[in-house]
Amino acid sequence: MDRDLFEGNEQLKEPGVWGQAPSFHRDAIAELLRLVARDPRFGEMSRQVLEDHRFQFSPGQDALSLYSLHPKPWEFLSEHKIKSMEKLLPSELHNPFREHARDRTRYYVSAASQASMFLLQLPQHLRISIRSIALHDTHASVSHPECHARALIRFAIENPKLKIVHRADLWGAVLTSLQSVRYEEYRSGLRRGLGLMRTMKAVDVTRTVGLWMMEALALKSAGMPPESFTLIFEGEAHLMQPIFDIVIEDAAWQEALQNWPGRHVIPSPPDHSGTGYMRYPCYFFEAFPDLMRDVLAGTGGLGKWAIDMGGKYVASTAQWYYDTAV
Repeated sequence: MDRDLFEGNEQLKEPGVWGQAPSFHRDAIAELLRLVARDPRFGEMSRQVLEDHRFQFSPGQDALSLYSLHPKPWEFLSEHKIKSMEKLLPSELHNPFREHARDRTRYYVSAASQASMFLLQLPQHLRISIRSIALHDTHASVSHPECHARALIRFAIENPKLKIVHRADLWGAVLTSLQSVRYEEYRSGLRRGLGLMRTMKAVDVTRTVGLWMMEALALKSAGMPPESFTLIFEGEAHLMQPIFDIVIEDAAWQEALQNWPGRHVIPSPPDHSGTGYMRYPCYFFEAFPDLMRDVLAGTGGLGKWAIDMGGKYVASTAQWYYDTAV
């Protein structure tokens, strides 16, 4: 075994190029690391890589133990479990060139996480008597909030009559979630002069909203019973409409790409081998155009928008060109 194990890193760390829910991607990576970590040599390689990045292990500390850490994003960690995890982590050496930003962020726990914790505390005979759960997220919360509804799958299976409606504020909870992630990246990096709120490009809007829609679609594959869960984006109509228009336009572009006869002509770059046309900027995720068509028709139970959707969905007829000299 040698450093060839780390080849393919570019493919593994970018879930977007596969068009699937990021939570499934993270689960797959965690399982892959768990399997590879059975070989002690992988632990030595991990130690060397981390030490090259200014992390320090205490004597006798096992680097392979890091791969046993995989808390669920929606999980409430007890103080005992947090301390147990801290014992497994290497310490980071001081970096004089890194200036941490002052943390002015208010952190929130998602409605799904709180509902899950509450349901766990109830006896089963009370849980199965519940018929509906209304989740309201008005602020961006921590740790991939778009996938936290997975915490409720076990309760929906236990109680087939349960209906879960998740209402997420489009500006306060959904779009701000991307800015929160960027802020965390900034705080731990070397960049300066960038605050929490930054300019959002149209593609950022669709990719952020798309994360929530992807995760809602993925609930069925994860075990959520049909008709048990509905996601609704909320907000003031005049503020939501421009966002909705951007998402609809991008869905049309993706459908145009998928219908383009030349989509398979250009080979994938080496770092995205096998992704084909999915690497194009106008590709967002699998079944995106079909989902938005269902939303417009009012037949999509997973992703709904609490605004008037009176327009028609028309796939873009833009011409695509391929320069063979490139």
